[in-house]
Amino acid sequence: MARRTFVVVDITEIYVHWYAGRSKSALAASLGVDRKTVRKTLAPAEASGITPGGPPMSEADWSKLIKEWFPGLVDRRLRQVTWPEIDKHRDYIKNLLGTVTVSTIHQRLRDEHKLQVSISSFRRWVHATLPDEAAKSQVTVLRDTATTAMDIAATIESGRCTTLLTDLATELTPHRTAAPVGAVLDRLSAESLSR
Repeated sequence: MARRTFVVVDITEIYVHWYAGRSKSALAASLGVDRKTVRKTLAPAEASGITPGGPPMSEADWSKLIKEWFPGLVDRRLRQVTWPEIDKHRDYIKNLLGTVTVSTIHQRLRDEHKLQVSISSFRRWVHATLPDEAAKSQVTVLRDTATTAMDIAATIESGRCTTLLTDLATELTPHRTAAPVGAVLDRLSAESLSR
């Protein structure tokens, strides 16, 4: 059976069914989990002296106990082997976010600082530890002005489209900047409508 990732909700379900009196084998079969996994999951409860059929416990009670028994499920940092290595470069990463992409930062750390982590681990670290900075660092590559204007013009009726595109390309060629596109497009559209 392949490895499976568990969350508190999954383990809570195992505990609720076990506490209701279902056998470990029945639990494993019905939840699609290996019997050894069920046995390991229930070990902390049995070690604490909890047995099936005791006083009523809600899912919230189980969740609280599970978070104490399995802290790695709650705090992702405890499961990440490479994160302490990345943490050493936190200030460097924070300074670069917003000016270059996460991939570029990873490559610079790999090349200049000999950081040996995968890009996916690095991305997980950035989004988990610096969520605000990561959101701000979304670099947007602007498209060529003439292409954008042509896309806009292409939405106009096909009869006027060809004339408008020709006029727009003629107007934009000497400028090569984004500033006049809106004004030029508005003027040409108005002229096109009056024809």
